[in-house]
Amino acid sequence: PAPSGAWTNASGNLANMSSQCGNMSLISAKPDEDLLIASIALNGLWGSRDGGKTWQALGVGAGSATIINRGSSIAYDPQDTMRYWESGLYNGGGVYETTDDGVTFKALGSVTANDDVSVDFSDADRKTLLAGGHETSNALFLSSDGGMTWKNIGAGLPGMTNCTNPLVIDSQTYLVGCGGYGGGPNGVYRTTDS
Repeated sequence: PAPSGAWTNASGNLANMSSQCGNMSLISAKPDEDLLIASIALNGLWGSRDGGKTWQALGVGAGSATIINRGSSIAYDPQDTMRYWESGLYNGGGVYETTDDGVTFKALGSVTANDDVSVDFSDADRKTLLAGGHETSNALFLSSDGGMTWKNIGAGLPGMTNCTNPLVIDSQTYLVGCGGYGGGPNGVYRTTDS
């Protein structure tokens, strides 16, 4: 039997915010602190420290890039609690990074419409990143310089499918989950030579 229990609305001041289709595309719990993060299309990332009663805009510090995408993933740095990466679709940049726990964000290069981002946490400098392209065949983007520049390394992946779920093991070894969009083959693919 299903467990009994009541649901309560935790939207707080996010309710009725002007947005677009797919408005709240991501909610994530930061693993090292009492912080929920929600992505609101056209309105950026919002954080709640009281279980969703109230939400405050993130990325409002001086010089912060403005995030307007529909957030799709957040990768939290296991060694640096102030650092994480956001990926998202449509409306703007595809990957952003914060090193001050969401006070400011930096847009990373020119990639756009990314379903997921993965970071090489075996490297203290966090130089290798992978970003999966959204609903696009053979679109898997690699950065070897911490997100400054990107190149598409998806040519050898199956056509007619999208490979959107990358996992960086180290600077040369990656896994990527493929399937769903376009009718091509599903599967997990691995490279050991980047």
